[in-house]
Amino acid sequence: MGADGINSTLAPLLLGEAMDPPLYSGYSIFFGVIDDFHKRPQTLPPPDATRLADMLDHPAAIIQVLSPTKLFLVAGGAGAEKKLVWKLGYPTPTPPQRKEWVGAEGAVRKELQAYLDKKRETDKADATLPVIQSLLDRTSDARLLHFGLFSRGHKPFWHKGRVILIGDAAHATLPHVGQGANMALEDGIVLADCLEEQGFRHVEAALASFYAQRQERTKRIVDSSKAIGWLLDAQTPVGVWLRNAVLESAMKMDWYMKFAEKEVIGGFMAGRDGVKKEE
Repeated sequence: MGADGINSTLAPLLLGEAMDPPLYSGYSIFFGVIDDFHKRPQTLPPPDATRLADMLDHPAAIIQVLSPTKLFLVAGGAGAEKKLVWKLGYPTPTPPQRKEWVGAEGAVRKELQAYLDKKRETDKADATLPVIQSLLDRTSDARLLHFGLFSRGHKPFWHKGRVILIGDAAHATLPHVGQGANMALEDGIVLADCLEEQGFRHVEAALASFYAQRQERTKRIVDSSKAIGWLLDAQTPVGVWLRNAVLESAMKMDWYMKFAEKEVIGGFMAGRDGVKKEE
């Protein structure tokens, strides 16, 4: 079983001519985690329109800041367990090299600080920059990452003989739907179901059934994530107007969350229930 991620060493051996390199999205991110967030000062500048401090004080908060600088924050937990996860996305034609994704101690901090300093020179009115500076100052070097955002194209098969790819090795997705890890977990559950259906004897038949059950759903997640990423990353005036109009409508009518719940949760459970009913 190849569950070794988007840069899988097994995938080229299994896929052969169907193998292609990961698809770079044109965006990279700085990523950080603030542990013991409850011990930190809760005020995040600026204290006015963003209302970040109030929102992050909630036991579970997900915030997408769509200013010229893209910032995404997730706060979760209570008391000593409270953490804040944040990411800063930015367009760049060349992603960081893999050896730079973590880098030497302090390397990512220096890269992000240089990015912020340059942004201040070109966009002094961007109110998100002080927020990011505050987040950086509160994040330890060990909890900082810098990497490009990649996905994989759809593959006509994930297995050969008794060898199978699952998770990002088979269907790596961009993070905009928040389902990369979930897809890998679902793969494990469905693969176990398929093997059990075959009495753990007819492995190749089980792997073929696994692909038949998983390929359409994972493709929808990958495609949806690309579409949402295109919308969120809009930079032209028309694109920004369209993005804001769509998101405002989605939030007011609640249709996006209903769709997400049906697709992300209901889609998997409905498919699995169908399998169980056929047994």
